[in-house]
Amino acid sequence: MTTSLPMPPTVSARREVTRQKLFASARELFAKEGLSKTGVKTLCEAAGFSRGAFYSNFPDFSEFLRQYIHGEFTRVSEQLSQAQTLIEPVLFTETETCKDSFLTTHWPSVSEAIASTMLFERDFVLVLTELRIYAARNREFLPILRAEIRVIEEQLAQIITNCLRSLGLHLQVQPLECAFVVIALWQADLINRSEEAESGQVLRPSSHFLEAALPCCLAGMVASE
Repeated sequence: MTTSLPMPPTVSARREVTRQKLFASARELFAKEGLSKTGVKTLCEAAGFSRGAFYSNFPDFSEFLRQYIHGEFTRVSEQLSQAQTLIEPVLFTETETCKDSFLTTHWPSVSEAIASTMLFERDFVLVLTELRIYAARNREFLPILRAEIRVIEEQLAQIITNCLRSLGLHLQVQPLECAFVVIALWQADLINRSEEAESGQVLRPSSHFLEAALPCCLAGMVASE
């Protein structure tokens, strides 16, 4: 009986492996050296590829960077969706709803859902900071990063709005403004925690952020119907 040999990977599959290795090396370099010090040459050397391999997948570094950040924010979006699926079942409409009952009755479950799904590696936290700095100095890159962040803000705003609506509550500010504040607090908490973490280590939201800063922030923006 003749055993057939496994089929070699397709060109597209090989290219995807190359792309993912380049993206992984980019995250490590951006976090360690900074985005402004990383170019095609250093990126290829770190990933173990030639420049030809890079340019067969990306027309230039700007397009590589655009696709890289899209992948990073897509993962954040997926985590938000996971958190939402855990939060919604534990919310139930109360006879007399107020923001205090939301924080006392429902918040522990909301906090648990966030803690179990919204996990970020230290390198990603540092990269996100690098991206913001780079965007502030690069007017062409700014709208690209801004568009990716806006998608996350809109998704978070919709989640917050839907959860509050199911409890007979509403925001006293624009949903996007609320999402902006929540994300700013979140990033500040993660940056503080990254100081003592190592590369590749997963950062969970701190108990202070989940149990004090975030609920107090939301309480100031929530009102009963």
